[in-house]
Amino acid sequence: GRCHPSAQLSFERTYLNNSSRAKEHRSQTLKELFVFEGVQLVKEFPFYRFNNTHTHTKYECYNMSFAGLPHSFLIGTLAGAVCVGISIPSTALITSFFPNLKKRVDALKPKEYKNYIALGHSTLHALLQIIGTYSFVYGSYDQDHHHKITNDPHVGFDTSLFVDYGGGPMLGFGPTFYMGLFVGYLLADAVYIGYEYLGPMFTAHHYTAAACWTMNAYLSSMQRLACQLQFCEFSTVFMNLRQLLLTAGYKSSSAIVTLTTMVFFFTFGLVRVYPLPDIVYQWWTREFNIILEQNGAGPAAATTFFIGVHVFLQSMWFSMMIKKIVGMVGGGGGKKKTKDEQETKKDD
Repeated sequence: GRCHPSAQLSFERTYLNNSSRAKEHRSQTLKELFVFEGVQLVKEFPFYRFNNTHTHTKYECYNMSFAGLPHSFLIGTLAGAVCVGISIPSTALITSFFPNLKKRVDALKPKEYKNYIALGHSTLHALLQIIGTYSFVYGSYDQDHHHKITNDPHVGFDTSLFVDYGGGPMLGFGPTFYMGLFVGYLLADAVYIGYEYLGPMFTAHHYTAAACWTMNAYLSSMQRLACQLQFCEFSTVFMNLRQLLLTAGYKSSSAIVTLTTMVFFFTFGLVRVYPLPDIVYQWWTREFNIILEQNGAGPAAATTFFIGVHVFLQSMWFSMMIKKIVGMVGGGGGKKKTKDEQETKKDD
């Protein structure tokens, strides 16, 4: 039933890295080899999970929480929803301190008003993800002491709520917490805006992404890719700034909006589009087979679908931006100025 709190298993890391030996014996390692004083502790993964602690190579066994999801993921999900709940009245309150802006906001139609209020929690969430996930994806770790985040099931999936690597100044929260934060934000944002105003495509995007992240948290897989896609919120900050400027009355042809548009275009291409070929290549040549072997055909097919949808949406949005940028440079962007100035939809 339960693992004793002091039960620490000191198997060598060679069983839990990406070596050929690990690939041959991963299943056996997870289900058979973990024995403490002659008693087998693990019978079925993931009802028990082994967690790489920060400064040593021993592994601890502990009970999973609700429906097999890590506690850190559930705490992150709650935190994401709470951030949305706090940001909604906070954004309205902050707006009230700027009379001219408030006058324009009060004149917005219901859909536009909700999308304006959503700029607050969208930007807050984006900043948290940028600060929190950068080092997980782009930082370097001391391989003798720190867990390396990977996309492999179980191996390279850190469920710790707090870690002593990464996380920047965000109190050292671990990568699974930020996965939950993303899910909580998506669900709360979808509920707040509602299907009528969010639209079918973005509603499907929000709930599908939430399901994908939850599935991978349950299966302990694809953690690095999840953090990489969460870091893509970097471009959202500039998109939201552009929309704020338009709402405040700046014209789309003004210098500050034009500059913000170009920065948004550049960052979107850098963090969202540029990595796509490598994501597809790694999935097609390596990670699909690993997920298929470890988690089964269902999760492998579902993850393939999610990655395909992600690639399609990012490519579609970027092609639309290229078209608008070409129109701006060529002087043909004025025809849809009114529509551009009232765009409020997020590209999360």
